[in-house]
This record gives sequence, structure tokens and C-alpha cells, in this order.
Amino acid sequence: MAKRIVSKASLTKARMKLKFEAFVEMNLHLIHYFDKHLQPRTWFGFRLLAVDGSTTRLPITESIAQHFGVWNGRQGAPSPMARVSQLFDVLNKVTVDALIKPKSIGERELAAQHFLNVMPNDLILLDIGYPAWWLFKLILSLNTELCARISCTKWKVVHKFFRSGLPEKVIDLPIHATSVAQCKKMGLDTTAMKLRLIRIENDGKSAVLITSLIDTKKYPIDIFNDLYHDRWPL
Repeated sequence: MAKRIVSKASLTKARMKLKFEAFVEMNLHLIHYFDKHLQPRTWFGFRLLAVDGSTTRLPITESIAQHFGVWNGRQGAPSPMARVSQLFDVLNKVTVDALIKPKSIGERELAAQHFLNVMPNDLILLDIGYPAWWLFKLILSLNTELCARISCTKWKVVHKFFRSGLPEKVIDLPIHATSVAQCKKMGLDTTAMKLRLIRIENDGKSAVLITSLIDTKKYPIDIFNDLYHDRWPL
């Protein structure tokens, strides 16, 4: 009986005809089905979404090098590099959105692209490298909440809070000079944001969280340590 054999070259050619957009659409369809029919886990009614990124080496080909750019690494010869980023539902272990872009595009810019997929019942969790006034304003403009770890020297008001020893404080955060141009570019409101600073203790060390959840009765301080550690599930 005759057998139909597909060569490796034919398989490669056929695979090249696949459009990546099809996989994006399939993932969105699955997420919507999951949210509608399978009762996803939430935290105080919020879907918890973490953003994180990294860089990765790519194969050395002319087309890849032209698109992603070539960078000098710590080891080995220069090679194409990409920045990868994902928006991840940490309680349900679902990737909501994923991006791979040239390394020259910053992680905050990729985060902003992810936020095209957020909804009003979402809470965005961000690590210490992400806080920027314009990014916070973008999140709030989407009727979405945020919680981020922030460097104690990031802004004067944060440094003052860190030195005060207070456990928490609600602040009015005015626009920072470095965010003015980006806010104008994106059409974002530049009025001050009312946010909450929270001190958390881990292994004898203090860290500061900044959040838009300013209602201290509805969201007491003792829930935030576990919230931040939920950022990436084990």
C-alpha cells in the first residue's frame, strides 16, 4: 500500500505560511471562553495580572538581525537579541498576552501594549523596574487598578515615606518631569494621582508598595504582603 511521505523541506515551507496572528486570536478566544464558563479565581473580585519581561538571544540569520538588531553580549559573539514580555493571570496560570519585540523597545512600552487587553476588574501587579508616572496614569485611565513594588529612592515622596517609618500613607502624586512628554504623546491627563504607599517587611528588610487601592478599610494593610508574593505562582 502506497504511503504519502512529507519531506522536511515541504513541512518547513508549509509552516512558513502560518500567520502568527492566528495563534493570537486562538489564545484570545480561549481566554474569553475560560472567563465566561469556568469561574476563574479572583482576589477581592479582581483578576490579578502580572507583567514581566526578559531578553533572549536569537538565531543569527540576516533577516532576524535586520529586524531585531545585533547586540554585544556578556559572552560570545554579538548576536540578535529580542525583548520578550507577558501579561499573566497569576491565580489561574493563564497567559493573557505575550510579545516578542526588538531589544531596543523598553519593558514599560511593552507593558503599555499589554494593557490593550485589560478590563475594569483587573489589578495589575508590577515589579520594581516598571514604576513610571505615565504608566500608572495609563493603567488608571483604563479603569484598572495597580499595585507595584517601588524603589524607596524613586520619588521624593516615596523616599520621605520610607524614612518616616510609617506603615502606610495615602499621597497625591504630581506628574514627574520625565513623564510629561509621554503623557502628551498618549493623550493622558496630567493631574495628580491619589495613591497609597505601604511598607511590607520580609526577612527583616523593608520594601515599599504603591497601589491605587486607597480604601484602607476595604483593603487593610495586612493583605498586601501575600498579594505581592502572588505576583508569580510557584
